[in-house]
Order: sequence, then C-alpha cells, then structure tokens
Amino acid sequence: MIEKNMMGYYKDRKRELEEEKNKLKYEKKAITIFYIIICITCTLVIRKLSLIYQNKYLIYMSIIIIAFITVAYLERRDLCNKWLYRTTGELIKIENEIELLEISTTSLEERAEKQFKQHQNDLNRYYNENIRQMKGVYNIGLVSIGLGFILIIGTIIFSLSNKDGVNNYIIPVMGIVSGILTSFIGALFIKMYTEAVNTSVKFHDKLVYSNNLHFSNFLISKISDSEKRENAIVELSKTIAEKNNNI
Repeated sequence: MIEKNMMGYYKDRKRELEEEKNKLKYEKKAITIFYIIICITCTLVIRKLSLIYQNKYLIYMSIIIIAFITVAYLERRDLCNKWLYRTTGELIKIENEIELLEISTTSLEERAEKQFKQHQNDLNRYYNENIRQMKGVYNIGLVSIGLGFILIIGTIIFSLSNKDGVNNYIIPVMGIVSGILTSFIGALFIKMYTEAVNTSVKFHDKLVYSNNLHFSNFLISKISDSEKRENAIVELSKTIAEKNNNI
C-alpha cells in the first residue's frame, strides 16, 4: 500500500517536473529573442537620435548600454540554465526512484546494482555541475573585466575628442576608478575560485566514499550464501565505523 502511494506521488511529481522543464526551455528561448530585439531597438533609436542631434557621444552611450544589457542577459540565462539543470537532475532522481520501486525487494542483486548505477549518475551530475559553476565564475569575472576595459577605452575616446579642456580631469579620475574596480573584481574572482575549488574537493571525496559504499553493497549482493553475506556486511560496517572515527 505504501509503495503504491509512493509510486503515485513520484509519477505526479515527474509530470510536474516535465512541465516545469518545458516552461524553462521556452523561457530560455524567449529571453534570447527579447535580448536580440532590445539590442537592435537600442542601436537603431540611438543611431537615429545621434543623426538628429549630431551628437556622436550617443554612440558611446549605446555601447555602454548594450554592454550592461548583455551582462543582464547572461546573468538571466545562467540562472535559467541553473534551474533547468536542477529540474533535470530531480527528474532523473524521480525516474530512478520509480524504477527502484518497480524492482522486487527480494531481488537484492538487481536492487543493489540499480542503486550503484544511480549513485554513479549522481557523481557524474556533480562533476558536470561543478564544471558549469567554475565556468560561470570565470565568465562573470571575464565579462566584468571586459566591461572595465570598455569603460576605460570609452572614457579615453570621449576625453580626447572633447575640446573643452576637462579631459585632464576625466582621464585620471576614470583611470583610477576603473583600476580599483578591475583589481577588486580580479581579487574577488580569485577568492571565489579558490573557495569553490576547496569546497568541491571536500565534497568530491565524500561522494567518492559514498560511491565506494554502494559498490561494496553491490558486490555483497552477489554473494549467494546468506551467512557469508552477513559476515561481509559486518566487516563492511566495521570499516565504515573506523572510517568515521578517523574523520
């Protein structure tokens, strides 16, 4: 009775996750289309205004605006990808749970093999998530530094083309501010990257240890003699206890 209720719950949850996954895919496409439309519209409007008012500085403003829009788009797309990845991961877990419930409890070997493969998939999913997050931190830092250079170059061009004599103040001030921001972003990126690497190494060790336990359980399930299987379980329990005491 309990297994039937769990099966019904997992199937309902699977249906909900599939709907959510489709919505996220649609949202991801809509965000990309919206970004392209906004960039084209901003470019055309500012170009038209620059021709009307004969103000070339509007072009520099358009570059800065589009750069910030690009950052916002990349942030939103990354967030959407993160939600999509988590939804897909939960969907895989639900499917694995359904398969486990469909396996007879008397089939120890088949059930242990399924659990071992399921944990291997979790381990692979962790590797992919870790790599994706590392790339995300790197890309954010790279884009931020790129924006800093764009601001510096834009300021220099603006100052050199300005004949009012104020460029002597703009260049040093903007150079100092941009240098401080770039250095801060670089230091922040290094710190985040270092902490992420240390955390991922610790979590990786725990996952590998847990995966070894599932593999041990799978090997034990292949022992046909019940007495030998119980002895192997006892030895495995002692090993786990010694491992926990050493942590």
